[in-house]
Amino acid sequence: MKNDDRPITKKDLKKELDPTKKDVKVLKKDVKVLKKDVKVLKKDVKVLKKDMGSLRNELGGHRMAMELRFDEQDEKNETRLKEFRSDILGAVSEVMGELKDMREEREIHVDRSDKNRDRLDNHEERIDYLERAVVTA
Repeated sequence: MKNDDRPITKKDLKKELDPTKKDVKVLKKDVKVLKKDVKVLKKDVKVLKKDMGSLRNELGGHRMAMELRFDEQDEKNETRLKEFRSDILGAVSEVMGELKDMREEREIHVDRSDKNRDRLDNHEERIDYLERAVVTA
């Protein structure tokens, strides 16, 4: 607006509004570009969501497969442990059987030894008696 006191004309208004119109046109173009960018971003987000869903499903499948593998491995380990325990108990049982046999044999030998010692003592007494009888006779 002019500093003088005369009224504003159409030409003056047009002159003042032209730069503003240009700015509005630039802004409209920028808004159109932004809208296009937003549409592209929305499509990208949809694709990402879809990919995330696929990844979740795939990971869930892998998780289930891993859990199944762990369960199978646990069963194998348990079977191996039972077999190992059975082998150990079998070996211990065999050793205990041999130990029992050895104890029984030792008891038999001790018993025989005691009987033989008693017989030997008895024989020595008889020999002493007979030798005394011969010496005194």
